[in-house]
Amino acid sequence: MLLFIMKKTIIIGTFFLVLFLVSCTQVSESGVDLTNCKSYFDGCNTCSVVNGEIEMCTEIGCEFIDDNGNPTEKPEPECLEYY
Repeated sequence: MLLFIMKKTIIIGTFFLVLFLVSCTQVSESGVDLTNCKSYFDGCNTCSVVNGEIEMCTEIGCEFIDDNGNPTEKPEPECLEYY
């Protein structure tokens, strides 16, 4: 009987832990909230986002140089499209 109660407690506890983790805000490494984001720009590549997690990205080589050959700043990461 005690073993049954322990198993049930673990199952219920795991359910609430998963529910809590899913409801948390999901943030990219750059600090952009990805919770309702569908398409994300990391400053160089465009990525698809599914359930708040980056799935696939383009693999473009980025050089941050203007037309005159001067170094420029990397663009800020941002969510491009929301659900």
